Amino acid sequence: MIQLREQKTDVVSSLIDDIELKIQKMTEESFQSIERQKELAQRRQILAHAYRKVSSGMTQLIMSDMVTEIEKELANLEETVRYCDYHKEYYTEILLVVKETVKELENENN
Repeated sequence: MIQLREQKTDVVSSLIDDIELKIQKMTEESFQSIERQKELAQRRQILAHAYRKVSSGMTQLIMSDMVTEIEKELANLEETVRYCDYHKEYYTEILLVVKETVKELENENN
């Protein structure tokens, strides 16, 4: 019986650790995406200001393409942040429910 309880405790601990790790990964990925967005926004701003100083049509075209690529990446990063934030909420809810369930099961077994 003691060995069975230890196995259950290991399983519960492992499950909780996995969920907490997912939450941590989502938090880190969201943070990294936000930091990258800040960097790209600054690049876009510099390119926009520099664009006004260029007279060559081809150079302006290339700079416009660079801005477009930055905007695409910004949109992808925004989606990543949104995805991570939603999933972080879901995993947090799962963690709470799992912990509640474990307590209930422990109370039933005692």
